[in-house]
Amino acid sequence: MSGLPSRATAIKGAERAVASAAEALNRLKANPDAAIDEAALQGKQKEEMDAALRALQSEADSELEAQLQEVKERLAREKASRLVEAEEKLEQAIAERLKEAEDKLRQEAQGRLDGAKKLAEAKLEAIMAEARPKIEASLADQLHDLEAKATAARAAAGVSKKK
Repeated sequence: MSGLPSRATAIKGAERAVASAAEALNRLKANPDAAIDEAALQGKQKEEMDAALRALQSEADSELEAQLQEVKERLAREKASRLVEAEEKLEQAIAERLKEAEDKLRQEAQGRLDGAKKLAEAKLEAIMAEARPKIEASLADQLHDLEAKATAARAAAGVSKKK
């Protein structure tokens, strides 16, 4: 996009100028004795050149506009493509961060569970250690009571046999 007309446009403009000059030459050849009004001829040539220039400028402008529109469309497609790529990368990064956070939270939760389990086991062991003498003493008392009852029952059974 240099602002210059395309080669095809320039060639068309040149062809029109040559055709106009050839037409003027043919008119002169056809009527060489005609009085040539130099000012009128120059005015007509200037008008023809101005018309050709306007046509050429119009073609160049429309071609430039078409090229500009094509560039805008290409840029819009590239932008859309880059936006899609950026969105995909963002989604991937978010998914990775979520997975990392989930893994970290899972590890922390597992650590807390392990700590709570160890604490509970330690408390249970402490309770059992504290309760064991009481349980043993209670069992010993119960055993002593049973032995006493058994002895009393044997003694009562021995007394009943003697009678």
